[in-house]
Amino acid sequence: MNGGGWADFVWGPVTLSIATVVLAVASVVGGDNRPWFWIGLSSAFIIVHTIASWLRERSIARRLGRDYDRVQRRAVQVVSDLGQLVADQYDLWMIDLYLPRQSYTFRRSRYFVERKYELARQLSVSLVDARAQPPLVDPLVGPHGEAFARGLPVLWFDQALAGDYPENAWLAYDDSINQRLAKDYGVISAAPLVDQLGNNCVGVLVVHVGPEADRAIRAIGALRSPEGKRRLTNACVELNGLLAR
Repeated sequence: MNGGGWADFVWGPVTLSIATVVLAVASVVGGDNRPWFWIGLSSAFIIVHTIASWLRERSIARRLGRDYDRVQRRAVQVVSDLGQLVADQYDLWMIDLYLPRQSYTFRRSRYFVERKYELARQLSVSLVDARAQPPLVDPLVGPHGEAFARGLPVLWFDQALAGDYPENAWLAYDDSINQRLAKDYGVISAAPLVDQLGNNCVGVLVVHVGPEADRAIRAIGALRSPEGKRRLTNACVELNGLLAR
């Protein structure tokens, strides 16, 4: 395992889970036998892990600032690539880039620190679409978070527009989520920013169109096509290379 791999492991979720379990087990031991050494060690590691994770995520945001022009150009290229698949209708698409962000809450409990992930919108690209997009997205609900958590692309669209399609995320969500999404979107394609091996997800590229039926039907055809999937995959790999350096 190389240096970067060791860093990913040490500051990753596995070691944090181990330290949390050690702290939890040690904390339930009472009396003179309470293992203060392990309580102190695991508590210190959790605090250091929290700080290190925050710094690592801040470095991703700084890299976006440094390479902002290149990231923006690549997002604009996605609009161009997809527009070519629908008879040069470049105004059909809206592109958003979401990157993970952690927030922390200190509390009086055996775990001391509660960590919460959010997906923060860092970039939006569209020729004419001016729909307001949420600045923060819950990574546990909907296609944005599912794509980031699983590291796999998610395609969602209103089932009434194009009939049954096994890979449509509409079928996996409950009615409340589908109805909420259908108010603002006809189609959502959320693609994780992973490397060529499908690893090291650093964010989510979200392509979407409004709820108008004619626009959504054209977008569904392009996003389901092999060429559309290929172009999005290439864009995600290139964006991963810019953000993960």
